[in-house]
Amino acid sequence: MWYTDRPKMHRMSRSLLTWFFILHVISVFTDAQVSLVGDNVTLTCISNTTKDFVQYTWSDEVGESSTYILTVGKDGVLGKSTDQKYQNFVVNNDTGFPESTQLIIEDIQLVDELGPYRCTPSVEGIGTQQLFHIQLEDIPDSMPISCSSETICPTSGDETADLFTCSCTAVAAYPESLLFDWTGATQTVSTTPSNSSAANGSFDFYGEATITPNDVLNEVTCLLTGYSNSINEDERSATYTFAPSICSLSMSFDNECSRAFLSCSCIGGSPRVSQYSYSHANHTVLAVSRLQNEEVSIGSSNGTYYTFHCTGCNGIYYGPNSTATSTSQCIIIGCPMFYYGNDCDKQCDCNTDSSEGCDSVDGTCLCNT
Repeated sequence: MWYTDRPKMHRMSRSLLTWFFILHVISVFTDAQVSLVGDNVTLTCISNTTKDFVQYTWSDEVGESSTYILTVGKDGVLGKSTDQKYQNFVVNNDTGFPESTQLIIEDIQLVDELGPYRCTPSVEGIGTQQLFHIQLEDIPDSMPISCSSETICPTSGDETADLFTCSCTAVAAYPESLLFDWTGATQTVSTTPSNSSAANGSFDFYGEATITPNDVLNEVTCLLTGYSNSINEDERSATYTFAPSICSLSMSFDNECSRAFLSCSCIGGSPRVSQYSYSHANHTVLAVSRLQNEEVSIGSSNGTYYTFHCTGCNGIYYGPNSTATSTSQCIIIGCPMFYYGNDCDKQCDCNTDSSEGCDSVDGTCLCNT
């Protein structure tokens, strides 16, 4: 009995030695690559021998556990996990099988697709396991930028722009280590990235900068940096361009030349006009209003020329182009009640209860009808 079993034990010892030898000579090669979210990522596994080659097995190494994905042989996929997570994992054997095979992750996403992934070639006596680490990066879905100031309409001769605070947000980007780089700004502040609600696993980045624009420095740009991939700057930057408003002023008068009606219309301002400043010819400010129309008292003087200015206030002032000017003569149409003469400077002597006024030429009283 002992002799009968001894050959079996001997064969078992040889088998154990063989497996020890296989495990001893199998090495692990680590490959890392950087890809963009949405790309088709190709992992190429290469066998260092084709002797007695059988198949390649792919697995997902999550933490300390290993999850089977699929097995591929000369006839294609021999088996595949039914886990929905791996449904976008496909095999390409057309590039050099059996020396190599490719696992393609289609439309890779941040969630649960970072690996690492292990490829194990099954060979007799020798083999190389490859461990693939995938580093994903994601360009922002959008990068809104806005600038605002505590707009104060300029006083006489003031051509200095306001101090603006600009904010920039990169929505749904990755990795978390990305940073803003500002151009044209004097001071910058960035906040800690927050988890994005736009795309699971990504981050929203927020930054602020201050700038006082002028006709040379008239824009500010925020650029998201820290990518390993060569990504076009247009896809990860936003620019805000400042521009003064171009205004026009129209005016009219009442019949008695006692009031002027001013209307200021402005286009092209960036940011948009928020206030209007109205002033006399000497730029003495008459009114600052959020309304485009303003009524101004001017007394009563027939034939007088009046000049007014208006400025559309958006915090940007580049000289006289920001101010509109209008000059017009006021002509009294007829005379006010109970006044007559060429300049309506004579008052008629009429009973205000029984008369409706007087003739504007000779002052004759006009009775109520």
